[in-house]
Amino acid sequence: MDNITYTYSNAPMVRKTLIALARLADNGSGKRDTLVRFTKEVCWLRESCSRYLLFKMGSAVGRSKDFYDDEKFLSSIDQALEKAIGILRRNQKLALDSTVVVIETEIVDRSVLPDPLINFGVQVNRQTYQETPYDWVLYNAEKANAFVKAQNDGDKIAMYHAWNSMERPEQEILVCKRQVWASDMHYENVYASRDSIDTFKEVQRELLISREEQ
Repeated sequence: MDNITYTYSNAPMVRKTLIALARLADNGSGKRDTLVRFTKEVCWLRESCSRYLLFKMGSAVGRSKDFYDDEKFLSSIDQALEKAIGILRRNQKLALDSTVVVIETEIVDRSVLPDPLINFGVQVNRQTYQETPYDWVLYNAEKANAFVKAQNDGDKIAMYHAWNSMERPEQEILVCKRQVWASDMHYENVYASRDSIDTFKEVQRELLISREEQ
């Protein structure tokens, strides 16, 4: 299989689905321009991604890199919080000039091929999965027909646009950029208060448990 890449994760697997896919194959001409439809089972790993942002007078003036789950699900929030509190401790005048530090989080289900690989690039406390190949797309009959028509017409530009309009089975965003913590919410003890984060985590874990019980 072409374009094989691997990912390391200990994220919870929330479901497996059989989906209709398409890829471009070589029909013997030396060119990968033949649309092939197929079905494949993929599994979905639930992961979080977090970052902190600096706001002044309601406008974003800075942001951190993205943090991803490390040891367990939702640990990206703890990484972002640690860095955000570090910023506040090193520069306590931020609160005095109305700068607010905000942590936002996304929850996504990411697709990989089923069944962790055994004894392949083993990392401690993580499973190794094969990622869904980049050249796989979700099959869409209307767009596939447009691709075939353009191919029959010899219209390479229309072929390109038809193919690239198909979506990849990469990830599904469940929670998009949700604010889970802000420094102005915790004036009394900005360094210790985690109430909003704990509430968010509890809700997400309950959703995960209810999903596993289905």
